[in-house]
Amino acid sequence: GFTLGLQLDPDVQPVKGDAIEIEQVLFNLVRNAMDAVAAANLRQIVITTRAAGAVTVLEVTDSGPGVPSAIRPRLFEPFVTGKPDGTGLGLALCQRLVDSMGGNIALDDTAERTTFRVSLPTFSQDAREAAE
Repeated sequence: GFTLGLQLDPDVQPVKGDAIEIEQVLFNLVRNAMDAVAAANLRQIVITTRAAGAVTVLEVTDSGPGVPSAIRPRLFEPFVTGKPDGTGLGLALCQRLVDSMGGNIALDDTAERTTFRVSLPTFSQDAREAAE
């Protein structure tokens, strides 16, 4: 019942991180976005990737009502949720996983729509050559 758009930059570099952990972060962010758009008139989710210097940026944007301002300062704390049936563990887990990979996760307060941004460090050219 929603539209999923992909805006994937073909020039992004491989990132330092565990593929399963990255998958878990993306799953949690998309699942939250699906919940957010469930009651909206426009049910749209967009996943974007782009290169930004020494990091690769992954964004999940949705057309839902946004994150309640009351929970924004504590959004990544365990058991903090804006969902009636939520556990408040998904974003806390995402932050822990992204931090362990040397990255950063944040809610983009300047975006027009609800956007979560994950930045992960990329492998340097030297590290890629050494791995081959």
